[in-house]
Amino acid sequence: MLDRVPLYPGRVKLIPVAGQENTYDMTRADQATQQGTPLNKATFLKDDTAALFGLGAEAVPNDAFGLLAYFKNNFSNEYFWVKETHEYSASFDSSEIRLLNTSIGSEITYYENYEATKDGILLTNPISITLSDSNYTQLSGKYVYKNTNGDPGVVDNINRSGNRIGYTGRLMDLQDTLSNVEYVNSSDKNAYPPEIDDGFVYNGPKILGSFAAVETGSYVGTGGAGSSQKTSVTFSISPKVLFVSATTNGGSNALGTAIFVGGAYAGMYILSQSQDLVLSIDGNTWSWYDPGSNAAYQCNQVNTAYNYVAIG
Repeated sequence: MLDRVPLYPGRVKLIPVAGQENTYDMTRADQATQQGTPLNKATFLKDDTAALFGLGAEAVPNDAFGLLAYFKNNFSNEYFWVKETHEYSASFDSSEIRLLNTSIGSEITYYENYEATKDGILLTNPISITLSDSNYTQLSGKYVYKNTNGDPGVVDNINRSGNRIGYTGRLMDLQDTLSNVEYVNSSDKNAYPPEIDDGFVYNGPKILGSFAAVETGSYVGTGGAGSSQKTSVTFSISPKVLFVSATTNGGSNALGTAIFVGGAYAGMYILSQSQDLVLSIDGNTWSWYDPGSNAAYQCNQVNTAYNYVAIG
């Protein structure tokens, strides 16, 4: 945050309100050379930041500080789970294979629908029939288990030779898409066992103190920028999150904070501006650059000291 820097500290201008005795509008007249960071909700605790703590829009900074203090005081015995939301769907192989080989007069079960679950593709709405000259074609577009008890598939073609019937189609595979990741914690090791059936997947538990590895350090900017002059830091841990922040103002627009999350996102926040950075990871070395070749945005302003915190 930035302080307001006035030429005339505390100076204000009082303007009489027309028609209202002894009532004035007050405006600043301190002729500030630096406006400073505004003191409002957006700078103290944004709604999206509060949400990361599980807090609502009405939360105040002290609520977030209280949670941080809780983690500090319980760091060695707090358990941590990754709470995942999965979406399951079915994909169909591009090549056809034989699904069933049977004959007129045989009893067979086909299925009208299917359901994709975490345990696999489940065929639903079974119908059992005895194959005849009039009904064997109704399996087209229906679902069957290969060889009646194997992998699920959908019937595309029916081939008949005399009383022998061959059904061909495509096998069905389960697609597991991770749609959302949250984090939950408890001092109870058994608070979120895998057996909980609430639609989520819980990976854990891990002791938070042993799970998190933190490395701090600093560097001085060289002024280089762009893809040919990347900024690089090599860590002794394998980071998942990296924060970089300037500590001295070596030039215009030098102050700012860069946030990198596991290679999936990299962004530079500088005063009220933001700039996407390009991040690459090679082992424990993280390198980044500003596509616009701006050294300040790249956190590499010449003669500017930067501190970083890496969390692995």
